Amino acid sequence: MAQRIEMADLNHDGMITRQEFLSYRSQSFSKFDRNHDGSLTTADLPAFARQSKRGGAFLEMMASFDRNHDGRVSRTEFVNGPTPVFDNTDTNGNGVIDGYELKQLKAKG
Repeated sequence: MAQRIEMADLNHDGMITRQEFLSYRSQSFSKFDRNHDGSLTTADLPAFARQSKRGGAFLEMMASFDRNHDGRVSRTEFVNGPTPVFDNTDTNGNGVIDGYELKQLKAKG
């Protein structure tokens, strides 16, 4: 998880703002939308992953992001969805994950 957060440091200054995190999420949407239909559904999950732990995590993510409960996660829902990883890593709640907070996340394993 720490590696993904680090990848969100779009300006490479060692600090990840909430806006950078959301921008990274927007960029990542296309990667997850494997069938390129503009939304995330179970069809975007590779067949081998549907039976694995990853499949369950994908379904949980979909349920928490799907605000209109249509069984699809739009780009807007994905970008603006819950951010528990960011929120839990930003321990001082200032909207920025700094080097110390990232180090703490890495220490948790």
